[in-house]
Amino acid sequence: MEVTERFVELCGRPESSVDVEEAAMLVAAHATPGLDVDAQLRRIDVLAAGCAAPTLEALVHHVFGEVGFSGDRRDYYDPRNSYLDVVLDRRLGIPITLSILSIAVGRRLGVPLAGISMPGHFLVRDTDRPDVFLDAFAGTLLDHRGCVVTFRRVHGDGARFDPAWLQPVGSFAVIARVLANLKSIFLAREDRTSGPASGASSRRSSPRPDASARPPTSTTRSPTRRRRSDSPPRPTDAPPLDSGPG
Repeated sequence: MEVTERFVELCGRPESSVDVEEAAMLVAAHATPGLDVDAQLRRIDVLAAGCAAPTLEALVHHVFGEVGFSGDRRDYYDPRNSYLDVVLDRRLGIPITLSILSIAVGRRLGVPLAGISMPGHFLVRDTDRPDVFLDAFAGTLLDHRGCVVTFRRVHGDGARFDPAWLQPVGSFAVIARVLANLKSIFLAREDRTSGPASGASSRRSSPRPDASARPPTSTTRSPTRRRRSDSPPRPTDAPPLDSGPG
């Protein structure tokens, strides 16, 4: 099945049956024609098999300690940070892609994790322990207070924090945020070059964003298609441009 057709089919399923990593890998496949999505997903199987125990703590130790996945603090807006297969290659990513990877590894271990679409910095929540969160960008566990500190590190000490932002979101919301990030990065690059980014079909020179938009539907167009008439918002999974990654 062609990747766009497979993506549309996936978006037509009940949300509870959609594995977020499969959707994210299908988005990445639009940047690399011929990408073997299923082979890439098996790489996550192998990563999960290396965890010493079926716990969140063991997952964090293995993925972010032993294997060395981490947030890309040097070049946060590098588009490669939004392509899940390249995140696996480089072991670098942004909060949402590293969170997707953590959720996927957790499912394989029997550790129930959910995405938390906190504005400016995506997190993961342990659904069995509601006050335990994972900041995958930093590779550290947080409590509720730690989430607030992380939020204010991005938005400023006086920023209002809404506890509702720590409620889990489904796979469609996560992928909608990935796609919105991609759109923002592409449009920002077009603005800087006064025209379409050269080599837009090449993942090595093209970008991706993150924002909570409405879930994809069966009418979703190709994940990386852009309209030049849209204004280029800043990626919502990114810190303010003048503050550095949070």
